[in-house]
Amino acid sequence: MNFEENSTHLLKSVGLKCTRTRMDLLALFMKNEHALSYGNLETLTDGVYDKVTVYRTLKTFEEKGILHEVMDGGPMVKYGLCSTGCSGGHHHDSHIHFKCDACEKTFCMDEYRVPQFQLPAKFKTRKVSVLVEGVCEHCQT
Repeated sequence: MNFEENSTHLLKSVGLKCTRTRMDLLALFMKNEHALSYGNLETLTDGVYDKVTVYRTLKTFEEKGILHEVMDGGPMVKYGLCSTGCSGGHHHDSHIHFKCDACEKTFCMDEYRVPQFQLPAKFKTRKVSVLVEGVCEHCQT
């Protein structure tokens, strides 16, 4: 399947209409191997879509389990594609993220899981994130 067919299938599977904005933004996440911020999306789309539309689309994708927030310590929120099993409000993306010191791209490392741990009884976990920083394979060459 190509990006358009994948985007169409994914949007329909979560009950969303296949608008041009949704299709284009989702295809950008599928084409890029790293997390994307609003600024990245604005650059990649040459500013074709207005800010409110992009933010609403990102939030809708997050609510439907298509994207998850990627916390990399930077000032801008980034988003990465969810792995299978995520749904509206129930994200199961318990993988680590890697931020490159050179290019500042943040990658989802789906194959590396966040370690399990037990908190004291009076604490309740809401979200766990693990960030590894270093130099990505592209910047090492």
